[in-house]
Amino acid sequence: MALPSPFFNPFSGSSPVPSPPPDLIAHPPHYTTHPSGVECITITEHMGFLLGNVMKYIWRCDGKDGLSDLKKARWYLEREIAKREVHAIASAQSDLFNSGLRE
Repeated sequence: MALPSPFFNPFSGSSPVPSPPPDLIAHPPHYTTHPSGVECITITEHMGFLLGNVMKYIWRCDGKDGLSDLKKARWYLEREIAKREVHAIASAQSDLFNSGLRE
């Protein structure tokens, strides 16, 4: 007696049940197609939000909407640069103020 589909009967010579569809929430295909075999989040979870997004959009640009993803990466990179410039100015001002207190 044959088993009803979608079960696989190893004795029937038929093919196994097709693999389930990709998990679009936890492992979307456009994050797992990098030639390295590494998933994007494995790297970006060790970065800050802005730089992680830069990396994410560059990582997936060849597997999704390339030009749009590169523009998004640039947008996040410009925000990171602006944040660091403000921090550098504030740090320099603080150093100047603190050096004046020591004189």
